[in-house]
Amino acid sequence: MAGMTFASSRALGRVTIVELSEGQRRVIVDKVPDMANVAAGAMVFGQFLAERPFSIVLAASGIAAWLVLGAYTLFIARGRKA
Repeated sequence: MAGMTFASSRALGRVTIVELSEGQRRVIVDKVPDMANVAAGAMVFGQFLAERPFSIVLAASGIAAWLVLGAYTLFIARGRKA
């Protein structure tokens, strides 16, 4: 794999692995919250459809997934400041 570049250096010493266009960023900001809602809904409210006892660990995992995906969306939405 000689000659292939996987990351580029920037002026301030940052390394960027993936640079998103404005259109790609817009799609991610639109769709990731939907994924967060599905993840939380499946892990929290989906338990009521199962014939098992309610799991606090699974519910907490769903809430954590929602928070992580929400934070990722905010991070992507703010875009590049450089």
